[in-house]
Amino acid sequence: MPPFAICSKESCIYTFDMQADKDSHFKIPSLFCPKCKSKVILYCHQCYSPLFHRPGQQDPRCGYCMAPLKETADG
Repeated sequence: MPPFAICSKESCIYTFDMQADKDSHFKIPSLFCPKCKSKVILYCHQCYSPLFHRPGQQDPRCGYCMAPLKETADG
């Protein structure tokens, strides 16, 4: 399970931190953002690396290959 996940919607900055409560039971993240109900990104769609580092909110990129994690409206 990757330590982080983000919302796929370009305008939503919600970040899932699966490491926030290390003493709790293992949790599978929702497939949809609790804030806007868009799909969740668990890994880079370019290199398939899990999100091991917290992505930036303004321009989230893969910590391994630096590919953008979210699709832009014009791309």
